[in-house]
Amino acid sequence: MESSNLYMTIRNRGKSIPYGSGNRPDGSTNHGYKRLKGNVDLAASIPEAQEMDYLHDALVRLNDPNTAFFSVGCEKSVDVSERGTAVAGYLELAFNFAELAADAQYYFKLFFQFSGLMAQSPNESAKVRYVFELEPAHFHDGPVDGFTVTVWIATTFLPTREQAIQEWGRALSALVSFLEGLSVKPDLTPIYAPGKQLADLH
Repeated sequence: MESSNLYMTIRNRGKSIPYGSGNRPDGSTNHGYKRLKGNVDLAASIPEAQEMDYLHDALVRLNDPNTAFFSVGCEKSVDVSERGTAVAGYLELAFNFAELAADAQYYFKLFFQFSGLMAQSPNESAKVRYVFELEPAHFHDGPVDGFTVTVWIATTFLPTREQAIQEWGRALSALVSFLEGLSVKPDLTPIYAPGKQLADLH
């Protein structure tokens, strides 16, 4: 992968998790936070993931009890023009451990490790751009102040809708496979754990 296809940025606005639903300034709808960690069957109810099997599968895999992460939000869009079809979207996630979610350095390590993985396969994502966006967050179920990372994925324009969706899905799956392979120390404090009392929606 060329270095221009992989970026990391910082967004300083911040958010609280869980968060409610509402309308965005651009007229689109924020459907609100759904906790999928330990409740992966709810993935089918995520409007952004409906009619997009790749995104639905990514949510199920990322929120598996054995991963070190949970999903915070997601989105996708399909852009059709005279140049062809491009797909863009994001998966926002956080470490499911208070000690890791609270320290930005662990998100930077994710980026560097994923960058190294992509560098080993220069043709793997030639038609895809990844942007990691770090953002402050307060996790009411921690409770802890920390960060999330939104990974934006966008394809170039490809000849058909099917090709663009497949390329985007392949890139998303590569990201999730990388995240699934990461392990952490067993003595950390989970944000979401079986039997743990959870905060009300804020």
